[in-house]
Amino acid sequence: MADDYWPRSYFVEAGWGLAYSTGDLNSTTVEAKDTLDRAISIYMPDLGLMTHPDLTIGANIWAFTLAANFTYWKSKVKLAEYEDSHKLNSRMWRFGFEFTYNLFYPDNLQIGLGGGYSYANIKTQKSAMDSHGDAEEAEIMGSGLAFIANVRYFFTKNLILAPTFKIYGNWFKNAYAPSTELQDVKPYMWQTFIFGAISFQYQF
Repeated sequence: MADDYWPRSYFVEAGWGLAYSTGDLNSTTVEAKDTLDRAISIYMPDLGLMTHPDLTIGANIWAFTLAANFTYWKSKVKLAEYEDSHKLNSRMWRFGFEFTYNLFYPDNLQIGLGGGYSYANIKTQKSAMDSHGDAEEAEIMGSGLAFIANVRYFFTKNLILAPTFKIYGNWFKNAYAPSTELQDVKPYMWQTFIFGAISFQYQF
């Protein structure tokens, strides 16, 4: 009886998306000390536009969807706030959990609205520098909340087209470089990511 009243299904989803980023990372440099008490400047990557895959697994319970999402991006970027910067290797990954309610369930065309919580990590080559110009890689890390909207169109009961739109509000509260170890960032660096993707789901 419970299965009939709360029908369940599971899915895997893969897609490709475009993200735009703006906020404190575009205008902030973290000032830190290394283990010998020398000044280290950690410069933030100038992210701008990013394209990356969007991977999701989840479960549908009646009109509700619970999912785990992973994105990974890698490119060459300049350092914000560093005038002589040339392009450096940078990578970002995000892992989070998402919840949506699907309007018009169980029709073939559904609109999902919901939210999510995620953890993000960004690592950039030669972005931590001392006063002599010696550089090493550094990373920043933090959490974020998301507003999520998507459309699900069922070609069949198993194959689904799923365009997605997300707005992430991230707060980055830690920075790390080998010479400085883990540093608290005060105040937090706030960054907004606006993301859209075209994905396909396989539901079973």
